[in-house]
Amino acid sequence: MTSTTATVTVPRYETGERLSIQLFTVEGTSLGPYVALPLASLWTPYSGHLFTRETAEKIVADLHREDADCGLSAEWGADGTLTFTWTDAYDGEGGSQVIRPDAYGRYEIGDLWAWDEWREETPQTQAQRLIAAGAWEYRGADRSLLFPPAAAALYAMGRVEAHRVTLHLDDAPEVRMRAALAEYGISVVKDDDCANTWLEIPFDQDGDCDGAGPGLVAYVEAPGTEGVFVDEPMNGRRGTWTVNIADGNGPARTVFTCDAEDFAAAADFIADRLTRPTA
Repeated sequence: MTSTTATVTVPRYETGERLSIQLFTVEGTSLGPYVALPLASLWTPYSGHLFTRETAEKIVADLHREDADCGLSAEWGADGTLTFTWTDAYDGEGGSQVIRPDAYGRYEIGDLWAWDEWREETPQTQAQRLIAAGAWEYRGADRSLLFPPAAAALYAMGRVEAHRVTLHLDDAPEVRMRAALAEYGISVVKDDDCANTWLEIPFDQDGDCDGAGPGLVAYVEAPGTEGVFVDEPMNGRRGTWTVNIADGNGPARTVFTCDAEDFAAAADFIADRLTRPTA
C-alpha cells in the first residue's frame, strides 16, 4: 500500500510565477472536464494534479461508470481519505493508493491512469463546454447573466471549481486593492522577483503605467511568510499592508502601514498621496 499527501498550497513555475488551473480528461476519453491545479509546469500523462473534493468525487463516479470492469475502483473514507484499489487485471500486480487531502481539502491524483489535456477539439457536450468556459474565465468577468438559468449554473460550476482549487486567488490582496483603487481611477502594475510580488502605482497615471518612474510600491507582509506578496490569499493569517515611496530622492522609504484587512485605508492613503506625490 502506498500513501500520498499533497503538501503544496499554491505551486509556482520555476520562474516563481504561480500556476493557474488546467482542464483534464482521461486519455482516450471525453470525460470531464476536470478542473485541476498542476503541481509542476512540465507534467507527464501520469503526473499528479490537485483536485477539489467535488471534482475528485466526479472522477470517482466517472471511473465506476466508465470502467466498471477494468479492475480499478475507489472508496471514500469517513476521515476524508480517498483509496484507490486495483487488481492484477489492471496492471498485472494489483495494489492500492491512499490519498489524503491537503490542508485546503484538495486531492493529488496521479500515477493511476494517463491524463490528457481537455482541448476544444475534445468531443464534448454543451454542458461540458459551459463548465470549461466558466473554469477558463474564472479570473475574468462573470458572464453568468448572459446565459439562461440552466446554462448559467453550469458556467458557474466551472468558475467555482477553479476558485476552490486555486484557494480563491481572486480574494488575494492584489485583487481587493485593485478594486478599491479602481474607484479612484487609479491604475496599478504588479511586479515580481525571486517569488516576491508587489504593486507599483505610478505618480504619472496619464503615462504608460508600466511601473517605471516615480511612484508608490505596496505589498503585504505576514509573520511566518518569507518575503512580501500581493497574489496569495491570507488564509486567516494576520498581515500588514506596507506602502513605500520611490520618488528618486534616495532609497525607497515606508510612508504608510495598516492591517492587511484594512485595504480600504491603504487605498485611501494611496489615492491621497497621488495628489501630492512630492510631499
